[in-house]
Parts: sequence; C-alpha cells; structure tokens
Amino acid sequence: MTGGVISNSAMVRDMPKREQKDERNAAERQRDGSRRGADLVRAEFAAALTRRRYCEIVGIHDMTLKRWERAGVLQPRTQVILNSPTRVFVPEDVAFGKRLIGVLRERSGTVSLVEAAELVREGSDQP
Repeated sequence: MTGGVISNSAMVRDMPKREQKDERNAAERQRDGSRRGADLVRAEFAAALTRRRYCEIVGIHDMTLKRWERAGVLQPRTQVILNSPTRVFVPEDVAFGKRLIGVLRERSGTVSLVEAAELVREGSDQP
C-alpha cells in the first residue's frame, strides 16, 4: 500500500471467503450484463445501413460522404436506434453512390459533383 490507497485486489484479498465469492459473482454478473448490452447494440446497428457501412459498401471515405451531404447530393434519413437519432441509408442510396463514383471517375475534371449527380439521377450515366 502506497500513499494510503488500497487496491481492489487488496480489498478482495482481505475480505472473508464468502464476501470474496459474492464480490466475484457481482463482477461476473456485471460483465455478463455488459456483454448482453453490447450484443444488443451490435444487433440493432447491424440491421441499419449507417454512414460507416455506407462508406464501406460504396468504397468512399467518410469525408467524401460528408462532402456529398453538404452539397445536397445525398440525404440520409434519420432513424432512432436505441433512443439515439442515427443517419441511415437505403439500398437505393448505395446504388446511386456506386453509379456516382463511376461518373466522377469516368468524367474526372469535366463535371462537378452536382452535375455528376444530375447525370446519375437522369439515367444519363447508363450506356
């Protein structure tokens, strides 16, 4: 013991055996509850197409997505997941994003982001 501070392991070691067991059981229950909560959060968010997943699927950086949103090219919907407002996308947004990337790469330097989005929306990007 240094400076009058008692560590948790020292406190448990100095407890009677029954209290030690209760202390460990409480810690195990807390860890189990934490795991169940984390599993619930993962399951709820796995069902939603969040910004991170959208970027992974479309193959863009998160800053690119933010730039698209600021330009008004793509607008995610807000869905409440576990009492937290979360921006989510629909499969049509993914298809739009992939086509938009194609137009921007194909016509690099000749069209703006907004113009490329208009081409995709009109279907002019299709052969």
